[in-house]
Amino acid sequence: MLKETSNHAVFSLSYHLIFVTKRRIKVLDEESTRRAGEIIARVGAAHSVTLEEINGEADHIHLLIRTKPSTNIVKFIDSSKSATSRILKAEFPTLREALPTPHLWSRSYCLLTVGSNNKETVRRYIQNQGND
Repeated sequence: MLKETSNHAVFSLSYHLIFVTKRRIKVLDEESTRRAGEIIARVGAAHSVTLEEINGEADHIHLLIRTKPSTNIVKFIDSSKSATSRILKAEFPTLREALPTPHLWSRSYCLLTVGSNNKETVRRYIQNQGND
């Protein structure tokens, strides 16, 4: 089990995060999901968040992330959704055409804590997305 430390704490904070496309429109593919991961990893670096896994299907993505106790997770989520929406729609014309509004993602999201005992189970679940 990976534990991190700071000056006064030992911690292991992992989350399973899910973003759903606006109106669950099926517009994502392997390439756009991979690119979303690159963007989210970059945003995460500014928010003390490490992206450990990403995968998804045409209408949603699953993320496994690791954070620090000082992380404002809501700011990270908002920044990630905003950056991926703006950049993906600029780089993938099919997303722009399918979703003419500025928003790629639904306003809602799902954020679940991941205990150290089931982290690998969540990782495998995310890796197997789209393999039905």
